[in-house]
Amino acid sequence: MMQWRGVHLSECSVIPAKFSLQLPRSEEDSTPSFVAPIVLLIVLVFILLPHVVHGAEDSFEEIIREVPASEILSKIQDGKSVEYDHIIVKGDLDLSHLSFQKNITSYIRINDSVFDGLVSFDYKNFSEPVDFSGSNFTKNAGFNNSHFAGYTHFIESTFSGDVWFTESTFHWADAWSFIKADDGHIITVYDVGLEWRLNLARSTRDRFDRSVEFNGARFNGDARFTGARFGRWGGAVFNEARFNEDVWFDRAEFGPGAEYNGARFNGRADFSKATFYETADFSKATFYEDIVFSETMFYWGAKFNGATFYKYALFTRATFNGYAGFLKAIFNENAMFAGATFRDSKFNGARFNGEAWFGKATFYEDADFSEAFYEDIWFSGATFNGDVWFINATFNRYAVFEDTTFNENVVFQGAIFNGRAWSTGAAFNGYLIGWSEIKNSLISDEVTYLRIIKNFRDHGQFDDADDCYYQYRIRKMSLEFQDGNVTGFLSDMLSLVLFGYGVKLGYTFFLALFIIFTFSLWFSSYVDGDLIKALRISVITILSLPSDWLGSEKGKYSVFISEHIIAATLERLIGWSLLIILVNTLSRLMIRY
Repeated sequence: MMQWRGVHLSECSVIPAKFSLQLPRSEEDSTPSFVAPIVLLIVLVFILLPHVVHGAEDSFEEIIREVPASEILSKIQDGKSVEYDHIIVKGDLDLSHLSFQKNITSYIRINDSVFDGLVSFDYKNFSEPVDFSGSNFTKNAGFNNSHFAGYTHFIESTFSGDVWFTESTFHWADAWSFIKADDGHIITVYDVGLEWRLNLARSTRDRFDRSVEFNGARFNGDARFTGARFGRWGGAVFNEARFNEDVWFDRAEFGPGAEYNGARFNGRADFSKATFYETADFSKATFYEDIVFSETMFYWGAKFNGATFYKYALFTRATFNGYAGFLKAIFNENAMFAGATFRDSKFNGARFNGEAWFGKATFYEDADFSEAFYEDIWFSGATFNGDVWFINATFNRYAVFEDTTFNENVVFQGAIFNGRAWSTGAAFNGYLIGWSEIKNSLISDEVTYLRIIKNFRDHGQFDDADDCYYQYRIRKMSLEFQDGNVTGFLSDMLSLVLFGYGVKLGYTFFLALFIIFTFSLWFSSYVDGDLIKALRISVITILSLPSDWLGSEKGKYSVFISEHIIAATLERLIGWSLLIILVNTLSRLMIRY
């Protein structure tokens, strides 16, 4: 039923068969037959126009009269009850005019009405209930620093202007306040700045067992929730909400949980120094501008699974006391986790297209970075007290582990390093698995290399220890060459060629083959160019084998050796030297202690 200033349309119907609008006209009048419907339409428009101008919606079905704001102010000043339904409040309802009266004792209920002017309830103490359910605040509304001792209802209220609850205290607040529902969907909230402190002092749960929900809400202006406290029994739910301008949740406190699933932040979002006592869920949220969680406390858990960060994501000095999930999250710009503390953290499948900073971060439990993509990542000064996984991760450019401490196992199995990995000053106290993946990209100092080698030996990873030592000597020889240290370079080169730094037997075998082939070429010139015969002579000589191995040519071999005694003696000495080197290297490799 629709009623407007005594005009009722609820029982009016238009029946073409029995109703027509007859206009007086002369016989010569030839006005077309469609004039009557047009005139009827115009009449209806003028009847409904005031209803549209005042922004009334379906809930304002029976607005019948206007009430001046001065009438309401007078009742409040006299301590009388204020009870209205379906009215238009003309003028500003400004209680600041009652400067001599801070304590309001009136029961105030104005439902399903329209406030045409400003509403100001700032700095007042309300001892009785206040109920604005279903009303439309067409202009700014202020409830700053007010105290509401009774229940406070804003059920299905609409705030078309700015609304502020800065530092206000609510003992009883309906869980559905500050939203407007339409068939279960949340409609647009314009330029909302909610900055309140909810004090749920009473033990009664009938008004706090549901969440404060803004599912699908649209915030087209700045939204301020600075210092907000989201109840003891009901959390804050902003699933699929849209923040089209900047939003502040700094220093806010979230009790039973906070849900921002699929929320979209088109402006800057500030959650700095906020406290989440239970799980904060930002799964599949999208942040188009900078997002700030600096010094934020997550007591129970934080989920950013599938979230997308287009600009800077700042989690500096944030605390994750529970689960921290960033599975398949996308960071298109820099992600800052410097100084953050983690418990159980997972970054599986995450993509860091900018720089990722975990400098001086502390991971108290396991951390999983598997199958993630990192353009540049810094763990400088970070501490891992649990296992760390980088399985099948991709480090596209820089991976910095300088002064990083791994107190438990770290796994690089299947990881891809397209750039460099710095580990100067790093400490590996547990198993280091996946040395083959990182070794060719590793850049470190001598102390760290030796520390890694010792770690491998202590954990029985002797093959990795040998390979790491070999890698260390190669790097050392390269630096000596760059620094112009000729003596050191030649010494290292000789060690490499003779016995592969004592860890690679292949070098000794290849050197022996080279010696055999070289002397074969020399000997072949004395046996009519017969290279096969020369090879046989060279092998027998270097191995000091008996001449009986030559069979019928035994005599010719003795004559040949006597004629080339110097060459034969030299090759035989080299053979003995290589044998000694080979035995020593085998002893070192085969006998582990």
